[in-house]
Amino acid sequence: MNKFIGLLLVMLSTQSVASNNVGCAKIGASMYIGLTDAIVEDMNISRDQIIQKNVSVEVISVSPITKIYAEQLAKEDYKKLNTHILSLNNYIEGYSTDNTEVIIAKYIYRNEKNQKNTFITSSLQNKYECSVRFNGYLIVEREF
Repeated sequence: MNKFIGLLLVMLSTQSVASNNVGCAKIGASMYIGLTDAIVEDMNISRDQIIQKNVSVEVISVSPITKIYAEQLAKEDYKKLNTHILSLNNYIEGYSTDNTEVIIAKYIYRNEKNQKNTFITSSLQNKYECSVRFNGYLIVEREF
């Protein structure tokens, strides 16, 4: 009986850790990769400074994308391209179909000195993929 209770407690504690690291925002998924790539480039941080096992994530919000926001993002991306293989309507459709949602998450990165950099980031996911679009990030706190 004690073994069963111990096993149950381990399973519940593992589940509670996993539930804080949900879906497309989890460490290693495209949202995390997009943020890491961006901060390495923008902030001149070496990937070696980031201790991946100490990165934490908290999903703040997951909500359906609005039509006007999908159109705004599509227009921004369409303008950036030199060659238009897809039409603007294709971009709008890509950002607004298949139950596209906006994910907002807080990531805390730590280095070996236990200094932390905290970011709020946003991306789009749909029912088929996590990597619809990385929207960017805000710096909440920077220690390294």
